[in-house]
This record gives sequence, structure tokens and C-alpha cells, in this order.
Amino acid sequence: MSGLNIFTSNKLEILAEKLARLIKTRGAAALDADIIVIQSAGMARWISLELARHNGVCANIRFPFPNSFLEEIAGQTLPGFREPASTDPDRMTFKIMKAIPECIRLPEFERLRAYLAEDEARLKRLQLSSKLADIFDQYQVFRPQMIFEWQQRKKGPVELSSEDKWQALLWRKLMQNGENRHRAGLQRELIDTLTSAPARFKNLPERVSIFGISYLPRFH
Repeated sequence: MSGLNIFTSNKLEILAEKLARLIKTRGAAALDADIIVIQSAGMARWISLELARHNGVCANIRFPFPNSFLEEIAGQTLPGFREPASTDPDRMTFKIMKAIPECIRLPEFERLRAYLAEDEARLKRLQLSSKLADIFDQYQVFRPQMIFEWQQRKKGPVELSSEDKWQALLWRKLMQNGENRHRAGLQRELIDTLTSAPARFKNLPERVSIFGISYLPRFH
């Protein structure tokens, strides 16, 4: 089968049996690993057991998460690709912690300055930075256009609303050394590259399965 094939059922066991039959009928690239995109490690373990039960063995199969899979494709497609690790929430937390003392001097950060006024142990700053890192991570997936607008507004006098002005200023501060090295920029660059000359890319996976994911953001 070629193209996009969608199989639906109200029972995962039925879908797993169908997937096992597809996995068993490999194409010409029999030594290539099958790719099954999932959203949890628990699902990967369950599918492995089901495939082994139906096919007698589960081997040469990879289970990437959606974001990891996109980065894999980018690595095979984009010249000079660098993984946007700087926007990983764990790393971003500490980048935000480092940037906040300088940013809160600006008038746009008055509320944050008041919130952090009594924070000698820096616990509030850590909690706030962790929350902001998570929000920025979600913005890249669910509101990528807003991220691009924040970066474009840096080049002109466009006014920001009071609700997002300080967030935009903080984001720009964090991205000073690589504005497109974030997930939203990577996704746009990848799509532009793939659609401009699809025939150039012959090393992409022959087949990709997406299993047990009830919802994917438009980003993916």
C-alpha cells in the first residue's frame, strides 16, 4: 500500500493485529528499521509485546515520539542541521533564570518584578522559569505563527499588546544567538525544503506508522 492509509477501531488490540500484519510484509528495504510513532513509552512497550505475540518476534523497530521523529527527518534533509536543544524545557528553564534579572529592569516586566521582589532563595524565580519554559515549548507547537510574529516585530515598530509584550521581549532575549534554532523554525524550514524539491530526498523512511495517537497538533 502506498500513500496515507488510516485504520480505525475502538479496540487497540484490533489495530495492533493489523499493524503486525503490515510489519510482517516488509518492502524491498527489508533491513531498514520499521518506524512506529507513538506518544508514550508505555504504548511502545505494549505494542512490542503485541507484535511479538502475533509475529513471534519484535525486532528492528523504533518508537520515536512526534517531535523526535521530526528532528530525525530534519537531520536527514536539512544541510548543516543542528538539533534545537536550547529550547528544550529543561535547558530553557535555566536560560530563563539567567535572563530574568536583566529583563525585569524593563518597564514591561513590572508585574514580574513585583512578584520576584522577595525571593532571596530564588525559589520563585525557579518555579516561574520552569512554567515559562513549558509555555514557550507549547507556543512552538500550538502557536508557531505567534513566535514568528514576535521575531518579525523586532525589525519594525509594530506595537505588541500588553499581554504578550513582556513574553515577546523575553523570547527575543533567549533567541539572541540563533532565532531559528527552535522547533517552530525547524518545522517551517523542513516543510519548505521538502516541498521545494521532494525528488532529491531518497533516504527518507519507506514507511512510517503512527499508532494509538488520537490527536496530533497541526504543527506535526
